[in-house]
Amino acid sequence: MICKKCGGNNPDDANFCLFCGTGLGEKHSSLQEDERNTLPPVPSEQYASNQVYRPETEGKPPKKRKGLVITGILVAVVLVAGAVIGVIFGWNAYQGNRFHEQLSLGEKYLNEMNYEEAVIALQAAVEIDPKNPEPYLLLADAYIAQEKYTEAQDILNQGYEATGGSSEIANKQEEVKELLEENTGKEEEPEEQPEEEATRQIFPEAFIENNGNVYYWQYTEDSFEQEGLMGNFTPVTETENSLVCMSPEGDTKILYTGRGNGGILLLSGRIYFTQPADASHSAKVCSVDLNGGDFQSMDGSLLAADVEQNLLIVSLNGEIQSVDPAGNRTSLTYGNFLSLSEGTLIYWVSENEGNAARLDAVELDGSGQRTLASFSIAQWSNMGGPAFTVQTVDDTVYFFFGIYGGTGMFLQEGRIYAANLDGSGFEEITEAASSLFYVYEENGIPMLLYNTDSSLSGANVYPGADTPTGATSSLCMNLETGDTETVDKPLGPAERAFSDEEGNYWVYQGLSGEPVQLIAAKEGYTQGSLGEASEGEQCSWIESMDLSKEYMYFTVITAERHLDLDMGWRPGFQRISTEVYRKNIASGEAELLYSY
Repeated sequence: MICKKCGGNNPDDANFCLFCGTGLGEKHSSLQEDERNTLPPVPSEQYASNQVYRPETEGKPPKKRKGLVITGILVAVVLVAGAVIGVIFGWNAYQGNRFHEQLSLGEKYLNEMNYEEAVIALQAAVEIDPKNPEPYLLLADAYIAQEKYTEAQDILNQGYEATGGSSEIANKQEEVKELLEENTGKEEEPEEQPEEEATRQIFPEAFIENNGNVYYWQYTEDSFEQEGLMGNFTPVTETENSLVCMSPEGDTKILYTGRGNGGILLLSGRIYFTQPADASHSAKVCSVDLNGGDFQSMDGSLLAADVEQNLLIVSLNGEIQSVDPAGNRTSLTYGNFLSLSEGTLIYWVSENEGNAARLDAVELDGSGQRTLASFSIAQWSNMGGPAFTVQTVDDTVYFFFGIYGGTGMFLQEGRIYAANLDGSGFEEITEAASSLFYVYEENGIPMLLYNTDSSLSGANVYPGADTPTGATSSLCMNLETGDTETVDKPLGPAERAFSDEEGNYWVYQGLSGEPVQLIAAKEGYTQGSLGEASEGEQCSWIESMDLSKEYMYFTVITAERHLDLDMGWRPGFQRISTEVYRKNIASGEAELLYSY
C-alpha cells in the first residue's frame, strides 16, 4: 500500500506507514484534519533509521523490522541473478548460431571442393566450440582430399584431446593412420634450394643496396659538361655532388656533399668512392660511414674489393695495391686491372716498348705472380692499344684479346682464348670480330657465344662502354667438340647489362645461358640515331645500367644535335636533360628517382 504522504511502499495489511507513521486504509483516510494532527509526532532519529512509532506502543522501545529489509535484498538478488542468467543464455545462443554457421559454411565449401576456404571456416568452428567433434572430422576430410595426411592426423589428435576421447574421432584416426602408411614416401618432399653463395668480390657501381636502403650519387646540371661529341658528356671534376641514401619508403637523406662521382662500393659498413684527379688535386679513395660521418681519404683510385679478406683494391701511379681496414697497403703489381676471381687478381701489362702484351694473375697478398698468356702486338695490322675482356668459370679464364686502332679507337681484330687460372693450359679457341662473348654451361658442357661478322654494329664497341652493344644473334660453340651453330641469342657479356642492335636490353646471369630481358625497345626510353641525327634533332639513349637482385637502375640522356659542335666525323650534341630510373625486373614497373 502506497503512503499518500511520503510515497512509501507498505504491506497491504499495514495500518500505519512504516516510513512516516501516517495512517493508511479507508479508516485512516477518513480522519479529520484535526484528528490527524493529534497523532503523536515521529521522533526524527526513528524516522532516519526507518523505525515506526505507533501510538499503541508509546512509552515502549520500537522493534526493528529486519525481515522486511532482508526480503528487499533477496528480491534484488533474484532480479540481478535473473538478468545474468538471461545474458548467459543469450550469449550461448549467439555462440551456438555462430558455430552452426561456420560448420555449415565449411560443409558447403567441402562439397564444392574449395578446400582452402573449408579449412578456414572449420577452424573458426573449432575455436567457437572446441569440444564438439564435428569440425575436427570435417577438417580431416578437407586435408585428406588434398592428400595432406599429416595435417589430418594432427587435427584429429587435437580434437581427440579437446573432446575427452571422442569415439568418432578415434575411428577417423585409424582411417588416417592407414592412409599415412599407404602413402609413406609418396608425398612430395620440398625441393632443397641451394644456399646462395656469398659474393666474394665486388666492384664499384652507380647504385648499391644494403638492408633495403639504396646509396648513390645525386648529380645536378653542373655535374657534367653541357656539350659533348657522340653524346659523351665529360664529368666536371670540380663540381660537388651529393651522396644520398634512399630508404625503403623512398625518403632520401644526404650523407655527404663534396667532390666525387662514378661508382661507389660498400665494404665493412663504409661507403667508398673516388675523388678524381684534376689540375689542383690528385686522385683519392674516400669513404664515409653509413650515416655519412667519419670521412676518411687516402691517395689512389678505387678498383674493387674482396669481401672475404676485407681488402680494398686500389691503383696508385700505375701500381695495383690491396689495402686492409687499418690502411696498410700491399703492393701487388704494376699493370692494368681487369678482374677479381676467387681472391685472385687478373690484370694485363704492356712490355717490350708496347710491342707485346701479357695477361697475368697474382694473389692479394702479392704472392703467386704468374703469366696466363703473352702476345706480340707486331703480328696485328693497324697497330693500336691492346684490348682484353675476361670471364672466369671455375678455374678457367676465358678472354678476348685484340687491338684497337685509328682515331676512333675501333676494334680491328681479335681472338678468344682460354687458360687455367694457375697459368697452365693456354689455348686459342676462335677468331672473333667482337670483344663481347659469354661462356655458359649446357648439361655440364661449356658453351661459347661469340661473333665473327665485323659488319654487325656490335663488333666495334669499345669494351669500356657503360652499356655495350652486341648483335641480335650469336654463334654458339660447344667447347668440348668444337661444333658451331647460329643461335637466336643476343651477344653480350656475363653479369653485365648490354643492348642489341634493335635497342633491347639484356643480361646473362651466372651460367644459365638464357638472356633476361631488362628493357624492350618499344618502351621508348631511346629514340633517334646519334650518328644520323640532323641539326636540331633530339635523341635519347640509355647511358648506364646497374643491376641488383630485384632492380635495375638506369640513366636516360636526352640531347640535341648541333652541327657547329662537330669535330670531323664526330657529331656534336647539347645535353637537354638526364633522368634516373629504377625498374623492378620481375614486375616491369619503373619509377623516376630524380632528374636534372
